[in-house]
Amino acid sequence: MSKNGTYEETLPCGGTLRVLQDNWEIRYCFLGRDYRYKSVFKTILGEEVEKYIQAYQKNWIEYIALKAATPKGNDVLRYGDAGMTISIGVIEGVFLTAFHLPIKSDAALESLVGGYRYAQKRVGRIQEFLRTL
Repeated sequence: MSKNGTYEETLPCGGTLRVLQDNWEIRYCFLGRDYRYKSVFKTILGEEVEKYIQAYQKNWIEYIALKAATPKGNDVLRYGDAGMTISIGVIEGVFLTAFHLPIKSDAALESLVGGYRYAQKRVGRIQEFLRTL
C-alpha cells in the first residue's frame, strides 16, 4: 500500500487489483514480444467488471459454437462483447484485447471469472480500511 491511500494486489487471474477510497480497477500490462513491439495496457474499471464477466461468458459460448461450425483448417476472427476478440484457427480462444489474455478452456474461464469475483468481494473491506487512514 502506498502513502496516498492506494492498495494494489496481483490477482490470480493475472491482473492487478488497484483500490482507492472511492473507486477501483483491474489493470493489465501485456509486454511486447521484444523491444520492437509496444506494450499494451488495459484497465477495467470497477463498475465495468460485471459487464466483462458477462461478456467473457457470452463470448465463450459463441467461441464454442463457432469452433463446432468451422471446418478444420479455416480461420475465423470476430469481435465479441466488450471489444474482446474471438478467434478460431491458428490462434484460438477468447481474448481480452487483440490476442492478449487467452481463454481456451472452461477451466480458464472459471479461473478468470473467479479472480474477478474475488476482487469484487475484496474491494469493500479494502476501501473501508483506506478510509480510516
